[in-house]
Amino acid sequence: MPWKDGKWVNPLADPVVKLETRMIINQRDLDYRLEVMGMKTVYESDKEDNVDVTHSLRFAKYFPPETKLIQKALLRLELLNFRSYGTGSSNEAVVIETDHYIMYPGRPFIDYTVATGSHDHGGNTGIASSHTHTISPDGDHAHDLYQHEHSMTSPPHTHTLIHGIYEGPASSDITIKINGTDRTGELGGPFNANQDSIDITKYLTVTGWNEIELGSATLGRIHASLFVEYYLP
Repeated sequence: MPWKDGKWVNPLADPVVKLETRMIINQRDLDYRLEVMGMKTVYESDKEDNVDVTHSLRFAKYFPPETKLIQKALLRLELLNFRSYGTGSSNEAVVIETDHYIMYPGRPFIDYTVATGSHDHGGNTGIASSHTHTISPDGDHAHDLYQHEHSMTSPPHTHTLIHGIYEGPASSDITIKINGTDRTGELGGPFNANQDSIDITKYLTVTGWNEIELGSATLGRIHASLFVEYYLP
């Protein structure tokens, strides 16, 4: 222990006093934050899905009524390729029905006239009156047609499973709607590259549900993460 100004001096005295002072200040700040702002809560969630021009990615965050303040809300985007998985199999019978017209005397359906010019027909139909023509004076002629159907049944069969992951095009021109309002332009979009920290704090409401909707101009996939800091009592 050194001697200074006629007395022994404790070299640890000043650092201890400074540390005690700092602890008092920190405790005062903590008491103030707890009283005025509340306890800070950290929340993080993510969601991923395929998207296209008519199908967006949606997710929501709920803030309880006692929320005092939303300190920070950051949105992270990953623009991914559309993803599909293996195909299935089927063993159900398939029925195909078609309809068309044939000549059938005595059961007219359509009187169809074609201008073909002067002509005749040779040969024998085999049965009297089984094939008739109506010849007009100008050489046109008509056929009586009858509609009927054919049905074809494919017997039960099996398709082999094909396992694997197929990836298509990537999402692009990503838009951001928050609580039904398009904020894309205000946030610097539309986006065609990954984003690490889009600040959406001021667009969230302090209490209740907040919905975020991410749209894409093309077929693709989006992985979105939301990080929030807020204060509760």
